[in-house]
Formats: sequence, C-alpha cells, structure tokens
Amino acid sequence: MKKFIGILFILMSAYYAGAQPCSSIYPMDLNTTYTLSGLSTTGNDWSNYTDCAWNEPGDEFVFSFTAPADGYYNFTMNQTAGNPDFFLMSTCSNTSTNLLGGCWDYGTTTIYLTAGTTVYLIVDNAGTSDASCEVTVTNVTPPANDECVNAIPLSVGASCTYTSYNNNYATASNVPTPPCGNYRGGDVWFSLTVPANGHVVVDMNTGTLTDMAMAAYRGTCGSLTLIACDDDNSSNGLMPALDLNGLT
Repeated sequence: MKKFIGILFILMSAYYAGAQPCSSIYPMDLNTTYTLSGLSTTGNDWSNYTDCAWNEPGDEFVFSFTAPADGYYNFTMNQTAGNPDFFLMSTCSNTSTNLLGGCWDYGTTTIYLTAGTTVYLIVDNAGTSDASCEVTVTNVTPPANDECVNAIPLSVGASCTYTSYNNNYATASNVPTPPCGNYRGGDVWFSLTVPANGHVVVDMNTGTLTDMAMAAYRGTCGSLTLIACDDDNSSNGLMPALDLNGLT
C-alpha cells in the first residue's frame, strides 16, 4: 500500500525588506511547501555566514522549524527566480553553527534532530535581481526494524546464509550504549529463537557498509540484558561476528 503525503502550498512575499532578519521569523510545518517571492537585492543585514566564503549582498528571510519527534528530516530548497542561497543554522544568526557546514543553493539535505530542537533556515539573496524560491520540510521514514519491538526474525540454520538489510535513517534506541564499536546512535534490530543445543553464530558480511558492530541481548523489549558485543571478529573484513554458547 502506498503512503500518501499531502503537501500544502503557502505563498508569501518578502515584504519586510530592510528589517532586522530575526524580527519576522516564519515557522514551518511538516509537509508544507512555502513559496517566497520578491526577496530584494537591498536591505542587507548579513553578508557572510559561518563556513561559507560566498558574499551575500541581498536581503534575508528567516524560517524556523521545530522537530516534533526524534528523527531524520529532509529540507528541500528550489530556486524559482534569481539567485537565493540557503543556510540551516542552529540559532537565528549568520554566525551561529552552520548545520550543513557550508554554502547551499538548491536541492535536498537530510539532518537528524531530537524532539523539540529548533533550527533556522535562512534564505539570502546572492544575486543582482529579486529572488524567489520554494522550501519544504518532510520527515524521513526509518527502517521497519528501527525499534526492538519491530525486530526482524532471523532463521537459524546449519550454516550462515546472508540476507541484505539496510540501516538508512535508523534512529537511536532506548538501551544502554553497547560497549563496543563506537556506537553513535543509529541501530536496527533482529531476533532469533535459540536452538536446542544453545549454540548460535551470528555473522555479518560487507555490503555498502564495510565496518559495523553488533550486540546481542536476551529478554524482552524494555527489559534486555546484554550477552555479548563485537566490532570486527568476522572473517569478512571489519565486520562483526558473535559465537554464542550456552544459550537457553
């Protein structure tokens, strides 16, 4: 079944040319396209931004977005007239942390935000004529097995058979940080039923990812006990493998 996402279009004009940029911050909602027109070449307040060497001689318009939940979000910018540039900043300031680490003039970028975090999308006219653009924020769907309760069952056989999965846009789980692999907060979950002999080998092979780690737990989601953790014990390069004995 296909998932339908409705997109609302809102048209606005940069009517406050010359005003201090942070005096009129426009809040953004998810799945809404905002059309900005008439961003002037005059009324400049900010000419330079953190981590960007370009000069921005024109006026600015500031959007804000507050993440409703932990997760990844797509910010999409399209130039429709002139030469607007875009900056995703940690506060309403040209000298705050540039969350993109550079200059940006069009396309889609994805960042992870925790619930309640507010970021500021600043549109600045870098051209010699009035600028217009469209901006949208959408959330990104994590993998189906992003959480323990949705773990994908693995079949236990006489030998290892590899199956491909992905961890694109996986989020952090509410478990203590695993003691190996330099865990950074994105994980996916699998489950298995222990065979009668209590011996299980879980191995990982390389794909587009070549250096992974994994941890094994027993119990139920919300009440898990760590059994083992491995970073690169597999024969497949820098991938992990767990050889677990005495399981019940």
